Amino acid sequence: MKKLFLVAVILLSSVALSHAQFPETPEAAAKQNMEWVKTFLTLNADQSTKVEAIFLDFSKKLFAIFESGDFDFEKFQKLQTEQETALGKVLSKEQLETYKKKYQERMEAMMGGGGF
Repeated sequence: MKKLFLVAVILLSSVALSHAQFPETPEAAAKQNMEWVKTFLTLNADQSTKVEAIFLDFSKKLFAIFESGDFDFEKFQKLQTEQETALGKVLSKEQLETYKKKYQERMEAMMGGGGF
């Protein structure tokens, strides 16, 4: 059960729905997240650079947790909150709300519509 949950969380946070490939590196995960975000947000050059850096930072921290073998849901939620806070400093209020909505839809789709 724990392994299934771990796989779901990795997929949820790192893989765009349209690309069912598991990212092998934090950089690949950040790139996939950027591709996903660009399907529903129009970012200017400055925002794009900053959002990609936020995704890379999140991915590096997430990969480090998984590699340590010390994963727990609270750590994941803390990382999500940190990422959302950082995105809130870069995106407009409307963009952030769109991101949150799309992220929630993505989570629900990955978890079979039931959320966590």
